[in-house]
Amino acid sequence: MKVTFRINYKTVCGQNLWLAGSSEALGAWNHKSGFPLTHVGNGEWEAVMTFNSKDEFEYKYFIVNEDGSVFWEGGDNRKFGPFSYKSLEIRDFWRPQIDDES
Repeated sequence: MKVTFRINYKTVCGQNLWLAGSSEALGAWNHKSGFPLTHVGNGEWEAVMTFNSKDEFEYKYFIVNEDGSVFWEGGDNRKFGPFSYKSLEIRDFWRPQIDDES
């Protein structure tokens, strides 16, 4: 199943948006093994990946700064699957961190 992840986030020069999660394809929560998103313009980012329709996992977005530091979005982990579609587009919105999460 082809899955397109989309999110709008205004980065500054030197920042990139990534995706990581509990699945091996998303790095098993290791940010160094995550999946990079592509900036498609006007703050829009996307990643296209392929998963088995029976896959279930959790995921989150994070920012990698020019100096290599990492900043995770806030909130609970997002949940994925299982789905029985040939393709799926997921539209997410950045969740800021709350003081007690950092």
